[in-house]
Amino acid sequence: MKEVQLGDVLKLNRVRELGSKDYTIQGKPYVSQDFYSVRATVIEQPKGKQIEIIKKKRRKGYQRRLTHRQPYTVLRISEVDVNKLE
Repeated sequence: MKEVQLGDVLKLNRVRELGSKDYTIQGKPYVSQDFYSVRATVIEQPKGKQIEIIKKKRRKGYQRRLTHRQPYTVLRISEVDVNKLE
C-alpha cells in the first residue's frame, strides 16, 4: 500500500474469515460488514529480498538482467469487534 504512512490507522472492510476457538464465520467470498469492525495500524513498510529476472532469446544475442524489490506493508491489528449475531 503506497498511499499509507507509518502510524496511520486503517479500517479493514474485506475479511474472508473471522473467528476464535468457539466459532468461525466464513465469507462467500467476504464476511458481511454488519458482523464486525477491524482496525489496524501501519507499523512499517519494508522491501522484500532482491529478485533477479533474466530475459534471453536464443541465438539473437539478446540478454537482459532485471532486478527489483517488492514493497510490503506490515500491519498490527489493534481492535477487533464482533457484533452480536442474531
